[in-house]
Amino acid sequence: MAENKTPQQNANAQSSASGTELESLRAELAKAKAEKDQAEAKAAKAEEEAAAALAAKEQALKEAQAQAEASAHKEEAAAARQLRGQKKIWLTINSTHNDSTAVMVGVNGYAYRIKRDRRALVPEAVGEVLKLSAMDVPVVERLPNGQNRTTFKHVNRFSFSVEPAEPGAVAEDE
Repeated sequence: MAENKTPQQNANAQSSASGTELESLRAELAKAKAEKDQAEAKAAKAEEEAAAALAAKEQALKEAQAQAEASAHKEEAAAARQLRGQKKIWLTINSTHNDSTAVMVGVNGYAYRIKRDRRALVPEAVGEVLKLSAMDVPVVERLPNGQNRTTFKHVNRFSFSVEPAEPGAVAEDE
């Protein structure tokens, strides 16, 4: 037969079962808190590593930019020395009936503004740039059969003259 338990015994049995269940829940809670703490510590460590990697990359970028600027400065200084060291020439750019404005000529990043119909003391490279600034002009030729034939003639873009300058020549005042 079934045992008859008193209400006190039933309460003690339930209390004992509840206590065991409560202890297991507390153990699970402690385990979950420990896992949460481990995950937070791992996330914090990952953030620190990411921040350190970012700082290292930023520093490398700054160093590369500084190196590029130094290299560009050296190249610029070399180009300036090269232009200063070149033989000088007297250059005169003639004006046309359509154009009498100054001519801009660039050599190695340096710009020269040369007024027309005036002698200018410039490095030889400026004259070379003007020689290379040629253009093709269309020339229409009438053939005996009545047809037109178009050819292109290679001409200088600017009419100019060049004279060698004596060593130590100084530019004329305007």
